Amino acid sequence: MDFNKLTIKSQEAIAAAQELARRNGNPELYPEHLLVALLDQDLPRQLVPDPDALRAGAEATLAGRRTLATSGPTHEPIDPVRYIANRSSGKQGYAIASALAQLGAKVTLVSGPTALAAPAGVNRVDVETAQQMMDAARAALPADALVAVAAILFVLTVLSTLAVGTEFADAYQAGVAPFSNGSIFPYFSVLHHPAILLTGLPFAFTLMGILLAHELGHFFACRYHRIPASYPYFIPAPTLIGTLGAFIRIRSPIINRKALFDIGLAGPVVGFLFALPALAIAITMSKEVPGAAGQGWLIFGNPPLVRLLEAVLRPSVHAGDLLLNPVGRAAWVGLFVTALNLLPASQLDGGHIIYALFSEKHRLLSLAVVIALVPMGWLWDGWLLWAVLLLLIGFRHPPILDRWEPLDAKRKFWAVIALVIFLLCFTPIPFAIHV
Repeated sequence: MDFNKLTIKSQEAIAAAQELARRNGNPELYPEHLLVALLDQDLPRQLVPDPDALRAGAEATLAGRRTLATSGPTHEPIDPVRYIANRSSGKQGYAIASALAQLGAKVTLVSGPTALAAPAGVNRVDVETAQQMMDAARAALPADALVAVAAILFVLTVLSTLAVGTEFADAYQAGVAPFSNGSIFPYFSVLHHPAILLTGLPFAFTLMGILLAHELGHFFACRYHRIPASYPYFIPAPTLIGTLGAFIRIRSPIINRKALFDIGLAGPVVGFLFALPALAIAITMSKEVPGAAGQGWLIFGNPPLVRLLEAVLRPSVHAGDLLLNPVGRAAWVGLFVTALNLLPASQLDGGHIIYALFSEKHRLLSLAVVIALVPMGWLWDGWLLWAVLLLLIGFRHPPILDRWEPLDAKRKFWAVIALVIFLLCFTPIPFAIHV
């Protein structure tokens, strides 16, 4: 490729690239700014009136830099014979890789199946599927920025759950219900006395473990079905539990009902399996405090599983006299999160399971859930918020590529188990204000 024949105005490209750099808070001209400027020109393009200026600026920025380009289609197998592909020719990616190499960059080109020859000076890595393309890209240029974002969110969520955990720990030590002192958020006291964060470790460690187990259930189910997915992203928030949960991003279409069912089911089941023993151990070790359940301005409702374990493990203790320790309170939050995710609507985990079972009834069931949540708002205002959120997300579920293959009997049995888990974890009044 002759760089002198690039059909773009050099001064306009450099000016556009410098403007992109300034918008990002740095006056230095980075390769991505120049590349965006090069690709952001209208067609048809004009011959470069001053190619030397453009070449000099690009070479100074790109020389010796490690760059990555991906190009070409991918072939996603449906079965040993058939696959689904896209129509990418790979020509644009190959042209960009060639131009980068001529400007002195060290280029790795991750390419799907094409008939194009590898550009001179470019290290081409041949792949077939989207998962292989992502793995090859990570091996060539690790996605440090994306990993850093996930790590930063994780650390912030640890801090926010530690802060809330101090309130649960202090209240339990004093033998009173959480938030009995009238405080809403314990974050301000932590700012003045950071050392007390250590007392929040039992709550934070247990809750983060349950949430991480939930998201890794989804993540490894995606890996099992060879579906690209991100690492878990935690959401720190100054709430009564210190977080809004976590999520992963699925980066390619889901092939069939089995894969969708497994991905939707794995998170709640694994999270539940972590929360169950934590709750059982906590109940056996928690204090008996007369009237503990009715203390404070915030009352935590108990789902059926908590009442069942209390009756089995502490039969001599009155139902309202058991004061859960911080580990038990974190397990309670884990059950609450599991129940919310298993709501059979929209793109929640329960919605994925319903779509895998009855794709044609998914929208109707999602609408029914929203309608049911509205009158439940009389019991807890949060159900109204969830009804609005589900309406905003919408009832449309991303289609699966092969919707004709039915679920097997084993997965239908697991659907019944998911329903049982939901019923054990769900409580119509998770929080109540005691005036």
